[in-house]
Amino acid sequence: MDVENSVILLTHQAALVVDYGFIVGLIAVVIACISMYFKARMVEELRRTGERHDRIQMHRYDPSRRVVVQRPEEVDQQKSSRPMAAPASHPWRSRNRR
Repeated sequence: MDVENSVILLTHQAALVVDYGFIVGLIAVVIACISMYFKARMVEELRRTGERHDRIQMHRYDPSRRVVVQRPEEVDQQKSSRPMAAPASHPWRSRNRR
């Protein structure tokens, strides 16, 4: 192959780079759209059947454990009339920060 034909071939291939990039980008967009569609469809199916919630919560479920619900203590008048003390600093914060 002579030099002139090689230059013409390389020029033609360089001109097609934009077309190849467009085709690859289009394929990537189509795959992304299909993936998002099926993911949304799967999430909706799991939401409809409640399967995701059951799978997450079943490992914490213990039918033998008794659930006790307690109301908080009532605030009496003496505590409510007393001025509130300054809030204590958080134990993770250093003492010199205020």
